[in-house]
Amino acid sequence: MVKNIKTAISLWIGLFPALFFSQEIKQMTANEVAELALQNHYQLKVSAQNINITKQQTNITKLQKLPSVVASTTQFYLGNVVAIDKDFSNSTTIPMPHYGSTYGVQATQLIFKGGLVNKSIEMAGLREQLSELDLEKNKQDVKFLVISNYLDVYKIINQQAVFNNNKKLALQRLKNINDFYKQGMVTRNEVIRGELALKNLDQGILTLANNKKILNYNLNIALGLPSDTEIIPVENLGNKESGIGMDYYLNLAHDSNPQLKSAQTNIGVADKNIEIIKTDRMPTLSGFGGYSLQRPITNRNPVLD
Repeated sequence: MVKNIKTAISLWIGLFPALFFSQEIKQMTANEVAELALQNHYQLKVSAQNINITKQQTNITKLQKLPSVVASTTQFYLGNVVAIDKDFSNSTTIPMPHYGSTYGVQATQLIFKGGLVNKSIEMAGLREQLSELDLEKNKQDVKFLVISNYLDVYKIINQQAVFNNNKKLALQRLKNINDFYKQGMVTRNEVIRGELALKNLDQGILTLANNKKILNYNLNIALGLPSDTEIIPVENLGNKESGIGMDYYLNLAHDSNPQLKSAQTNIGVADKNIEIIKTDRMPTLSGFGGYSLQRPITNRNPVLD
């Protein structure tokens, strides 16, 4: 009975594999792949968080314009005072208020340091620009990666069609060679050569299928899709424009490439560092203000609580 149940289940799995092993098929254009990658790629999320971090650092640097305030308090126990003569002959005990406390507050304001605070804020702004340019660069890298994988999948699909067509021709050729061999028109070597060519095509088809699975898996990771999703390119590459000249793209790269902009901003960062270092030659002018309270007052007699 158990054997019959196992046999029935095996037949159901063999006849209806889609019920047990479902795979989502997603048709996408190149623009859809690029947009989905920009939304879900983990590296871009990290870069976006870095921008928030640099903005917070800029806000922290701006706090240097505000005065720094320090408050303190001390609580202590004060015992009675014992007064002794110089020759230690007599002693007197003077009662004291036992509970003592001090309270203090002090404020400090930097008035002049050769523009150190303003230059530090400008430096933080430049680092914020660098983080934004890093995000733009990462976006370009992600788009280049996913479009490259997308086009590789597109190429493999076309190669698979060519290999399958060649396999049909190889099967027909092998059938003809077998017929010629039976009639004694060719030798066994021709049959073996035809079988070997067919095996080579099968090996090529298997290699293409494996490469397609690898590319598809990489695309799913980059796009944030389930790993078992099969992406089918539907981009029409037949009517694409050839471009408007190399000079145009070179000028566009020089004007818009994030890496070049980052290099220019890094020059500004280096110049700002030099300005900040030069502020060490300047005198520092600061304002201080404070107030303190203490009880009891022990520098008078009798002691005042």
